[in-house]
Amino acid sequence: MHACTKAQIKPGELATVIGAGPIGILTALTALASGAAKVFLVDTVAEKLKVAEALKPGQIIGVVVDPSQEMSMTNQINALTQDEGCEVVIECSGSPFAAAEAPHIACPGGTLVFVGCPVPFMMDIGPMLVRELRTESIFRYAHMYPKSISLLSSGSIDVKPIITNHFSFEESVKGFDFMCAPPPTTIKSIIRVAD
Repeated sequence: MHACTKAQIKPGELATVIGAGPIGILTALTALASGAAKVFLVDTVAEKLKVAEALKPGQIIGVVVDPSQEMSMTNQINALTQDEGCEVVIECSGSPFAAAEAPHIACPGGTLVFVGCPVPFMMDIGPMLVRELRTESIFRYAHMYPKSISLLSSGSIDVKPIITNHFSFEESVKGFDFMCAPPPTTIKSIIRVAD
């Protein structure tokens, strides 16, 4: 919610969200609820993208990237947008490689929002200057609980499909062990403290 608010998404815009974990998927759903016409959700794990695509068929488009191929993300997003790029690019993966490539998929005058926390990395700001990109960064959230609760209660976003694994409080150790090496279809696991 905070990332999409800072991105100032306008109705009909195209957005790319990098990273199909819980934060990335919720950001993609919020971008759609904010007016984006379509969201390209980028990840290296095809199974996570399939879960996300099923949430909003035709509006969330999964893009599987191969990190061994240089500019894989840029080439695919450019093909999907007829080389126009996206008005909004939100980096949620924390990958230094994805963060460095993000400016290449934004359209001129577009906005980059950095959510993920990558290790220090080098970024060529040339594409940002040439495209006159606006950049935003966020750390967690700010005053978003009331808006988030309203959005959830309106039915615009359904978080239940994102919670792929449930553990009881008694199974806490099992849950933490499970998350040390989760299967690729795992998005978010929760431990229920009480029913």
